Amino acid sequence: MICKRTQSDYFRMNNNIFDYDTDETGTVQPKLSAVELRVLAELYSLAPFKTYRVKVRQSTLAEKCKCSVSTIKRAVALLLEKHYIKSMARDEIYAGGLKLLGTYTYVLPPIVKKGYFYVNRKALELLNKIQARVYLFLCKCSRKTMDCWNSFSDIAKKLGLHRNAVVKTIKDLIEKNVIQRTHNKKKDGSFSDNSYTIEDVETNRINSDFAADFFSDNDTSEKEIDCRVESTAANNRTEIRFNAHSKPNLIHSLQCAARIVNTFPHISSGFFYCAADP
Repeated sequence: MICKRTQSDYFRMNNNIFDYDTDETGTVQPKLSAVELRVLAELYSLAPFKTYRVKVRQSTLAEKCKCSVSTIKRAVALLLEKHYIKSMARDEIYAGGLKLLGTYTYVLPPIVKKGYFYVNRKALELLNKIQARVYLFLCKCSRKTMDCWNSFSDIAKKLGLHRNAVVKTIKDLIEKNVIQRTHNKKKDGSFSDNSYTIEDVETNRINSDFAADFFSDNDTSEKEIDCRVESTAANNRTEIRFNAHSKPNLIHSLQCAARIVNTFPHISSGFFYCAADP
């Protein structure tokens, strides 16, 4: 079944996070370390929809990435140097004639068309830096049905890891229920490479997000369908607004969703989208 990617559960990352250099011996050297990749993924996860500006304390990043503040500072400096973060600024607060330093604001490179992949927010929160590295790579390699067919050796080569480390990390990801492994067989009955399915780990989705389930799995729209669900306490009425370039069948689905949403006694404001795969 095709995964319903809502903004509350998923975010996007650029494909170039897995760019690598090859030395004279043919050894793959990823441009981003596991820590840098984990920090960058967390920043994209926290970025508001389509703005790519994140205001967050480094202590908060350290807590989410399960590392020290000094590690965050080093990782951010390297990400700036490698242009995976466009700029970083810090608020200045004046109190009683004193100049105090506030929270950092990070500006990230925008997600370009057909140059990104989806990552589950809830799954990322459960992973350490090594697990997140392998998980992000599987997400990048996954197809519309959220499955991929990469072997242990292929993953190890692309990430510059030892094969045994990949085997252990895949096992950890399965135990955390963020991926599912399928043992495949050839026609002669012998075992082939395993395939992996990215599990749809849901966050605490608000009621308005259920409308995304009205979209057909067979829909081939290449347009993003932006819909805002608004609720007012005065008349307890909920409105769903959609853009004009939506296909007729999608508009009909949204109209059906609107009628059902209005039956709920209270709906919190929210935002969801359904985007075509890269």
